[in-house]
Amino acid sequence: MFCKEHADDIDHYYSAIIASYIKAASRCIPTTNKPKIAGWNDHVRHFKDQSIVWHWIWLDNGCPHHGLISDIKRKIHAKYKQAVKLVKRNQSDMRAAKLATALQSQDKCNFCCEMKHINNNHANLPNVVVDADGDKDITNTFANKY
Repeated sequence: MFCKEHADDIDHYYSAIIASYIKAASRCIPTTNKPKIAGWNDHVRHFKDQSIVWHWIWLDNGCPHHGLISDIKRKIHAKYKQAVKLVKRNQSDMRAAKLATALQSQDKCNFCCEMKHINNNHANLPNVVVDADGDKDITNTFANKY
């Protein structure tokens, strides 16, 4: 059947094919702009990168359920999930800290970007449209017009 040498070549070709698929997809498939999470780059990105690397190592070793590689993969993934929870839980505190840092360092660009992130989530809706005041009157005006 196959000797160890051929098995290593097949594994190498498989890894190269998967890597080329990922590279082609990242170049050709458009990405969506997800809302920015404050503190992601500082607290989460490193664990996510490590988790991806160990996931590939785990796959290349036949997806073992026990052993050193499986344990490391699980621990890194747990740290990643823990960091995501921390960042999501402390979102407002981290955004306020970034805003204070930008204000203190007089970085107008960073300050404006942070204010945009904060205000973007709270869009104010108009109270008056074509002399209609309040939600009910505005709804009736649109219903009559369209």
